[in-house]
Amino acid sequence: MQSAVHTPKVYNKIGSTGGWYSGSGGCPTCYFTYSKSLTIVGVPGVVYLTSAQAQMVCSFVGAFFASGLPGLSLHLQGVQTRVEYGSASCSQSNGSCSFHPGCGFTNFSAKCNGGTLNPDYMPRNVIDCRTNGHNPPGPVTGLWGFDVFNVCLYNGSNVIVCDGNTITGSPENQTELINPPTPAGQLGKCTFHGVTK
Repeated sequence: MQSAVHTPKVYNKIGSTGGWYSGSGGCPTCYFTYSKSLTIVGVPGVVYLTSAQAQMVCSFVGAFFASGLPGLSLHLQGVQTRVEYGSASCSQSNGSCSFHPGCGFTNFSAKCNGGTLNPDYMPRNVIDCRTNGHNPPGPVTGLWGFDVFNVCLYNGSNVIVCDGNTITGSPENQTELINPPTPAGQLGKCTFHGVTK
């Protein structure tokens, strides 16, 4: 007699990326664990709807267990924040910069249009690998802050998760801000309750 095969399945979708994914099938009494991660490059101000479900499927009877997020409206959204840094630590051989010159920046304050002091996303740590390479390296001359970008998970307009680390000098994660003309010239776009102003 043929034995039943149980197969774990997960549905993971962010915007138009993802769908149903299946793990390896096994015996009905086997222990199963299966997950599928997705990565997208978010664009500030764009809302990415997300959905997640799980199923166990029996080869004889079909799906016999299902779970999801009923009644919870979650979405991912690209966000940005303009910040001024408070301190920098530079080295000739920064591990986050593949052991090339780089600086780590911390202690940020928001510089947002409209006076928003508590934007949805505040970085804890920015690593800038595009330093001038002097010995010892230092921040780029005139550098005072960054426009930083991330993707946050929202329930309605409330932030649920927004990781505070922006790593490396890759242009999709941060833009250097150099020599603002006046204090008012320091103010820039920030996302607050899902709206970027």
